Amino acid sequence: MFRVKVREVAEAKGYKTPGRLARESRVSYATIHRLWNEPDKSEEGLTLGVIFRLAQTLGVSISELVETDLGQWAPALMAA
Repeated sequence: MFRVKVREVAEAKGYKTPGRLARESRVSYATIHRLWNEPDKSEEGLTLGVIFRLAQTLGVSISELVETDLGQWAPALMAA
């Protein structure tokens, strides 16, 4: 499970609205609006390309934009 911290990172970079980020990143407003307002549902239908584009627009690394809960994956990773 992961969460994309769009609103936190965008606001720290001076973005006050999801509309401006949508325009500058060329990611649909609907996607940005969902990520901005419902970060706990951020993994639904999200592609690596969108995450990359947002990170690039915001001037951050993907690791700064994505928060993961590796605790959920640890048992599966240990079994592999």
